[in-house]
Amino acid sequence: IEATEWGVFNQILEERAAEGGKVDLIVCDRSALDPIIYYEAAEPEFSATSTPDIYIALRNLAIAHLTTYHLIVLVEPIEYTIEPDGFRNTDPMYRKKINDIFVDALRDINDEMNGPEAEEVKMLLPLYIVDSKSIFEKLDELVPKIYQRLEEKP
Repeated sequence: IEATEWGVFNQILEERAAEGGKVDLIVCDRSALDPIIYYEAAEPEFSATSTPDIYIALRNLAIAHLTTYHLIVLVEPIEYTIEPDGFRNTDPMYRKKINDIFVDALRDINDEMNGPEAEEVKMLLPLYIVDSKSIFEKLDELVPKIYQRLEEKP
């Protein structure tokens, strides 16, 4: 859990430091939610009901920080062999597990943001899902979405 705590805080601090650099746009390849997802995937007996209080606090902090994002691009893995580079996990089943946890978490978070009384569930998180093979093919579609979100958010 200590590594998860470090990951959440470090991501938020790095993003805040970048914001102080007088830039118009910050692009991150990780979010404050990433360490939470990897924690869930790494714990074989993970259950949201039997987790330490620090995990719940970190998850809530990561979710609150997600609302500062203009756009979340979830890049889904495709089934192809990744050459071992000593950094990424190359197991396709593990990559799918991580992706599935992300998708479920983002949907759950969106449902929580809508509230239990919502008559119509709206996508409140600015989520765009694209697979890793076609992300560069879809840049013409993605870039306008980024600019649209920038105009919508204060």
